[in-house]
Amino acid sequence: MFPTVMDVIDDWLKTNSGQTLAAGESVRFGINRSLLSRFHQRPVTNAELESLSLAVARDLYAWRYYHLPCIDRLPWPIQPLIVDAAICHGPRRAICFLQQVCNDSGMATLRLDGIVGPLTFKTVEACHRHLQQQMLNALIHERAVFFRNMAAADRTKVGLEEEWLARAVRFLPASCTESEPVVDTPEAGAIP
Repeated sequence: MFPTVMDVIDDWLKTNSGQTLAAGESVRFGINRSLLSRFHQRPVTNAELESLSLAVARDLYAWRYYHLPCIDRLPWPIQPLIVDAAICHGPRRAICFLQQVCNDSGMATLRLDGIVGPLTFKTVEACHRHLQQQMLNALIHERAVFFRNMAAADRTKVGLEEEWLARAVRFLPASCTESEPVVDTPEAGAIP
């Protein structure tokens, strides 16, 4: 089954479920105090971070990696893949993958700025209507190339390349061919 946006978020939260210390800073569910403060729109304490619930973390991920960068405006089949890339690489990099695929299709020349503005949105919709599954394949390929380049640039990451590639290709439905529809559309109002 093709993962939904919430499946992607839940998978990342499961991966980052513990309390850790990164660069001398407490992190819970991959969330630091700065990000939690932005989400709550007020300063938070270490105690608030340490007691962060899974439900709040889930809402924060949906806000940070789905709603805030306007990924929720993109065509449904693309959303889970772009959210996964946004969590892994940051929303701007994920949207640059999308803009690059649109440019490579020859349908437009978008500036690779990592922003879903009116032109990017319109182009992505047109590109998806025209390319369907080929667009998803191209996004997976774009991300795989990025992973390979990361591993080539930093030899300490070579062992992670296979895991990263597996993460990207999981968005390719095994039963889907070029001539079949990509996936069903989610219910109106639901986060896919």
